[in-house]
Parts: sequence; structure tokens; C-alpha cells
Amino acid sequence: MTAQMIERITKDYYSHFCGIDLSSSKCGTYFICSAERDEKLKGFGCKYAIHILVNGSLCVVSYSPKHRAFIEQLKNAVGMKLSLP
Repeated sequence: MTAQMIERITKDYYSHFCGIDLSSSKCGTYFICSAERDEKLKGFGCKYAIHILVNGSLCVVSYSPKHRAFIEQLKNAVGMKLSLP
């Protein structure tokens, strides 16, 4: 297995986990409401209701629909606008 193959598998995993295609999202801040955050993560046995991934100039905040109001308040408090992929 090559390093490129490993990188692709890793990006595919985190793309599914975060609810966004990380390969086509190079920079910016994205807030993704995803029902995946309500599911137990295989291998961990628990849920991650809010997950923040930072990779260089890319930041993805993936959150459960039940936390939508909290995330909206947080974004408004710091003056952030919703970025979509």
C-alpha cells in the first residue's frame, strides 16, 4: 500500500465522519449538521455529538442535529457566517 493510498483512505474516512468531501474542501470553516453525529462510532463504542477537524486552513465543525441551536448561537456570538462546501 502506498502513502497516497493511505492518505485517500484516511480522507474518505474523515469525509464520511464529518459529512463533507475533504478532498474538494481546501480552506475555510464549514459547519456541517450531520445525523452521523448521533451514531456510535465503530471501534469507540460512543457517540461524538460534536467533532472539530482542523487541517491547515480547513476547519470542519460536524455536529448532531440536536445541537443545531447551540451551534447557531455560537456562530452568532463570534460573528461567523455559515460556509457550505
